[in-house]
Amino acid sequence: TLSSSSAASDVYKRQLPERTRHVVLLARLERLTHVEIARRLGISVSTVERRLVKGMAHLAARLQAVSQ
Repeated sequence: TLSSSSAASDVYKRQLPERTRHVVLLARLERLTHVEIARRLGISVSTVERRLVKGMAHLAARLQAVSQ
């Protein structure tokens, strides 16, 4: 839903550096492929993949820390 997307966006904004956040938002909320994100941002697909891994790892670590 729109409200859950907005809530997710707020979490990403608070937890991730801007470049990583942008890639995660495009992948998770707009559901773009890695190739589409790379084209839109003018970066390589491998950079997209690296930023996604970094961002999701950071969010997972934060979630784990909060749940303990």
